[in-house]
Amino acid sequence: MYRIMKFKFLISFIFFAFVTSSSAQVALNIELMDGKNYIIPVAQIDSITYFQKESPCGHKIIYSGEVYPIVQIGSLCVFAENLRTSKFRNGDRIKELKTPAEFKESLDAAWAYPDFSYSNERFLGKHYNWKVVDDVRGVCPEGWKVPEIGEWKEMIEEIDLQQAGTKMKGFGFTGSQDRGWAYATPDQNSSGFTALPAGLIHPDHDPYYPGGVANFWSGTSINEQEAEYVQIYHGSPHPYFNKYIKSVAMSVRCMKLIEISGE
Repeated sequence: MYRIMKFKFLISFIFFAFVTSSSAQVALNIELMDGKNYIIPVAQIDSITYFQKESPCGHKIIYSGEVYPIVQIGSLCVFAENLRTSKFRNGDRIKELKTPAEFKESLDAAWAYPDFSYSNERFLGKHYNWKVVDDVRGVCPEGWKVPEIGEWKEMIEEIDLQQAGTKMKGFGFTGSQDRGWAYATPDQNSSGFTALPAGLIHPDHDPYYPGGVANFWSGTSINEQEAEYVQIYHGSPHPYFNKYIKSVAMSVRCMKLIEISGE
């Protein structure tokens, strides 16, 4: 019997592949986009050649000294990693805060490391309060923006409204479940969005659910105190749309619209 491992990768836009194993042999389980499945023993594979279709989004962007992979979801180009910048687009520095109390007292746009630990930044990015999102100087590259809640909904509907939470979740890395999701499924991260459970920082208590939930600001304000955000929870296959106080700090993704030929 084959055992599906806790990782999956997308080869071009042609098929998904899962590495599977048993005590007898190692095989590649190939699922074509038309739904057909093939299990091929690795010993019978001489080589794999694939071609990567050019995307109108490109495949990566360098911004503020950091390299971000990009994924196309419908007519949206989206960062496939959480934002890590400590500057606005014009080069002005964003203030770093180091305790929940500082977020409660601060009137400034600010960021912090997830769980206030520098070691989390490379994989989980930074957390930002909503003043960063709303600042006219812009936290995303020129031509990019923090998605409005309607754009988040468009993205999620494009992926799969009922299963998008699963299909947006990235996998654990470096062998650490502290920074990855506890459970893996065959459809996990099939969208390429690679959401990781960075939690959030609340001004009134310790960092919230690092390791169990991913939270992303939208650019949509509700009132002076609250803004809308998207939550992907480890125990749910679909994302949630909700509101939070603006002094909370959470992850940010950047996106831009593209025109698709024929639409």
